[in-house]
Amino acid sequence: MPSSQSSNLPKKRIDRFFHPALVWIFRLIVGATFVLSGFTKSIDVWGSYYKIAEYLDVWGWDVPSALVVLAAFLLGGVEFVCGFLLLLGCYKRAVTWIMLLMMAFMLPLTLYIAVADPVADCGCFGDFLVISNNATFIKNIFLTLFLLYLFRFNKRVDGLFVPYVQWVIGGLLSFYILFVAFFGYNVQPMIDFRRFEPGTDLLASADNSDEESEEEAEYEFIYEKDGREESFTLDNLPDSTWTFVDRRLIGGSETVTDGFAVISDGENIAADIIDPEADQFIVTIPDLSKVDLSYTYLLNELNDY
Repeated sequence: MPSSQSSNLPKKRIDRFFHPALVWIFRLIVGATFVLSGFTKSIDVWGSYYKIAEYLDVWGWDVPSALVVLAAFLLGGVEFVCGFLLLLGCYKRAVTWIMLLMMAFMLPLTLYIAVADPVADCGCFGDFLVISNNATFIKNIFLTLFLLYLFRFNKRVDGLFVPYVQWVIGGLLSFYILFVAFFGYNVQPMIDFRRFEPGTDLLASADNSDEESEEEAEYEFIYEKDGREESFTLDNLPDSTWTFVDRRLIGGSETVTDGFAVISDGENIAADIIDPEADQFIVTIPDLSKVDLSYTYLLNELNDY
């Protein structure tokens, strides 16, 4: 058999899996997932900022806040635009390349999160949809497989727009998601997926949160002495010759599921600062070291109000 024919055999075997319907199905699944993920991140840029900062804190990385904000804008925007372009069949080669590069980073990251469990959830869909770390990793496996198929066959199926107007579609999508993100960053999210809707009784919520955290959370404490580590319970802590190393959650959950909480020195003080008989305006600053002084005029305006 001639060498040119033998070299084409693997390609012909792969081509047997091509079907236009499969291309459109995978475009819809992957594109819709990226659109939803990007939109929920962009609509609440502050939420994306806090989630990225949570990852950085776990890894001990000190990154300037401005770069974290930029990453929050870019991550949601790129996901949304690429997902929509894939749905429409625009920039068929470039979009699949970009999305595969993103999955080359996200897949090992979510594997690490599923194994090490450093954060409560990945934040893939913001507050709109919270899924477990294991479910996130499985989702990314399927997305990567679908993208590999599209990488091979996406160019064979026409999109909804001719190539000459693709830049218009990409430009409009980019402008729209940037407007949504800037509005959410500077004003409020256009659609609020956050946990406390207007009218929520924060006092009752705080009481419920305090009861749940006291009843459910159970820890073991790791201490070290002479190069040897041992675990102790709260009722059986060692003497001062031992050095504290870490603590681990062994029962319940330390994540507050549906209650308003303000933690100070390990205690939930929300019920102490909420007055049910008065009008209050509560401003919380979790980390004073990260406060941008350019925004202090807002605090002065609130104080005057």
